[in-house]
Amino acid sequence: MNAIIEMPKAAHLIENMSNEAYHASPEFSSTQLKDMNRSAAHFYVNNVSKEAQKETTNAMSFGTLVHTMFLEPEQFEKEFVIAPKFDRRTKAGKEEAAAWEEANAGKMLVTDEDVENATRMAVNLRTLSIYNEMQNNFGMAEASIFFTDPVYDLPLRIRPDWHIAPCETYPNGLVIDLKTTD
Repeated sequence: MNAIIEMPKAAHLIENMSNEAYHASPEFSSTQLKDMNRSAAHFYVNNVSKEAQKETTNAMSFGTLVHTMFLEPEQFEKEFVIAPKFDRRTKAGKEEAAAWEEANAGKMLVTDEDVENATRMAVNLRTLSIYNEMQNNFGMAEASIFFTDPVYDLPLRIRPDWHIAPCETYPNGLVIDLKTTD
């Protein structure tokens, strides 16, 4: 059910919060609430147990790359690095690869092909009418919002891909969620 709800006065919007810091915060996310709605066991397995550390799939990494190329292209060099090819069949190749990976720890490794595909997708997304709305109304990418649900007193967090602040065109604001997959 969709409803327009006034944001509590105690809501906090944080710009430029790292993805790691956002996900490490104790407030509940919509994904966690969906897990809990399914069952307490799903919530436990996906969020509490030792196995809850989700591995990043290639599709998830590519989605993050497209998000960055479209919404925050200035962040590309900070968050990604194009992985060179190493001959991992040799001892020297393995050592060279290990040293390179250590030097680039914390960055997502992508291929030239991934960057080319993500760039094409970002260029195509900029032709959509919603992009004009994003450019012509105040908004921001990946801002973290923390608040307490006024009905259930539950601490919550959201991180819209892009949101437009309330304005004449969008009196209640507008949240845009970018998806690269079904």
